Amino acid sequence: MGTTWYAQEIQRSILLNRIKGLGKEGRTAIFPKLVYMMDEGINMAKGDENYDIKKLAITCASKRNYPDVLNMPRLRETGNGCTPMGCRSFLHKWHDADGNEVWDGRNNLGVVSINLPRIGIISENEDEFWRNLDDAANVAKKGLEARIDRLCGVKAKTAPILYQEGALGFRLGPEDDIMQIFENGRASISLGYIGINEMCNAFMGSDTHIYNDKEKQEFGIRVVKRLKEYTIQWRKESGWAYGLYSTPSESLCDRFCRIDTEEFGVIDGVTDREYYTNSFHLDVEKRVSPIDKLDFEAPYHFHANSGNISFTEVPNIGSKQQEKLECYIETLWDYAATKLPYFGTNCVIDYCHACNSECDAQATERGYECPHCGNNDPKTLEVTKRVCGYMGNPESRPFIHGKQREVMGRVKHIL
Repeated sequence: MGTTWYAQEIQRSILLNRIKGLGKEGRTAIFPKLVYMMDEGINMAKGDENYDIKKLAITCASKRNYPDVLNMPRLRETGNGCTPMGCRSFLHKWHDADGNEVWDGRNNLGVVSINLPRIGIISENEDEFWRNLDDAANVAKKGLEARIDRLCGVKAKTAPILYQEGALGFRLGPEDDIMQIFENGRASISLGYIGINEMCNAFMGSDTHIYNDKEKQEFGIRVVKRLKEYTIQWRKESGWAYGLYSTPSESLCDRFCRIDTEEFGVIDGVTDREYYTNSFHLDVEKRVSPIDKLDFEAPYHFHANSGNISFTEVPNIGSKQQEKLECYIETLWDYAATKLPYFGTNCVIDYCHACNSECDAQATERGYECPHCGNNDPKTLEVTKRVCGYMGNPESRPFIHGKQREVMGRVKHIL
């Protein structure tokens, strides 16, 4: 957000360093994640003081996928006001005893997530569905309370950098209790959920995917609103800052689906693909425009304001048409800025060092291969894919089975 010469040079340096890449081959750095903040009058439109840096950020995203973009006008509508913890976790607004708004040194105490597809499977009618959801929420609440209870009596000397050296905003003595840092709403604690898509298919039938059926869309939003209501009520009852988190489900997508398959068998549109869809996201196999995808997912951001992000899969335009690619990304960034707070584009940035070509490495049950020469050697095939909210190199650190299946099913969102 800085507009001074110094701030601008720092921004440029971060982006240029990321564009350059790692080592002699200029490989994509998968960590740390970059988040680019956009605000009206600063960098959103031509003529804004930092617009040229926005253009550089778009170049960086086209080559390295990061940065993701944080739309400050929409973020403020959610009641939040600072950058996320990388993947998608946001803090709520909080004031200290003197009335000062504080973001630094705060944290989240963790997440317990609800398996929504299972509730859809076991519920015969809507009354039963809401009862089952209530039951699941109460179990999740007990899990969150256990997290809080576990911290009672813990001393600052347990983690000196966090509690004695100021990393969490206080300098406590070694024998001081750490709970004082988290109380009175200073730390958040989150209820999570996954599988809105499969939940709707299980409860309402899988004849049409969720995007095609308005009734399913409306039901999914009703469920997320109910989950948000739980967190509001728990906060009133306990004083702890409960929030609703759209769980990225890097492993839960596989684990929950596997457990349900063992108990209920293979169910069309629910367990048949061996993974559950990430939180509120549209089915990854659904062929829609990126605009339609953002329109579908945007309402969820404003209910699950403790954690949210949306992505679109950018077609393989390639660096030979760099201007066209960057125009495509800017169009999506600008449209997302009118709809939702947190957004990222998944561009094709794989590279085969065997045939020296840019490629969209094809995901298979066995791993990945170059579509040009068939190379599948992880030493020479550079594969960079996003999992949940972070990027990964699945050739060197394979994704869990369910997530690999999801990557295999992803389609491009074409304007």
